[in-house]
Amino acid sequence: DNAVTDDGAARLESTGWMVGPYAVARMADQPLVFSGSYLVGQSDNTASPLGTYEDTFSSDRVLATLGVAGQIDLTRLTLIPLLDLAYASDENEAYVGGASFPVRSMKVTTTHATLGLDFVMPLDTANGSLDRIGGIGATRSITDNGMEQTEATRGQTDLGFRYGMENGGRLTARATYDGLGQDDYEAYGAEVIYEISF
Repeated sequence: DNAVTDDGAARLESTGWMVGPYAVARMADQPLVFSGSYLVGQSDNTASPLGTYEDTFSSDRVLATLGVAGQIDLTRLTLIPLLDLAYASDENEAYVGGASFPVRSMKVTTTHATLGLDFVMPLDTANGSLDRIGGIGATRSITDNGMEQTEATRGQTDLGFRYGMENGGRLTARATYDGLGQDDYEAYGAEVIYEISF
């Protein structure tokens, strides 16, 4: 992954990776799906606090998630209520900055709780199957950098489609926006996934 934060003269860019197990389980007699994951990794970071020099340092990362989703089948619409919990931590090593001053090791943790409602709407198509997919959600987050703790609430939305092909393949495309109701944060995303079963 690659992330860039730009705040006027200050800029931070991080490139890293994460790896770990995940599991998904569906209850046999109820339309409930449980999911969880535990990922660890590292990132290489470049920081320019004043726009005049750059510091490079590495950090260790952890991401743990837990979620539950249900399913409500209506005539021409399927609703998917969901609850997702996530915990992330990023701990950087101590280093000497470009201005020759020491920068201490710091650990930043973020906890998210998201309550959402997704939908799947079948559409008529001559070949295969076509669904409009999307959803809305609200996230409560708490961030702690060891010196102060901040809390925020924001909304997100996504919209896309899922096309099941006659050859067994499935194409999914989705665009997302995160940051509704929070003036100092916004995130855009897009994904295209092609799946085929053997």
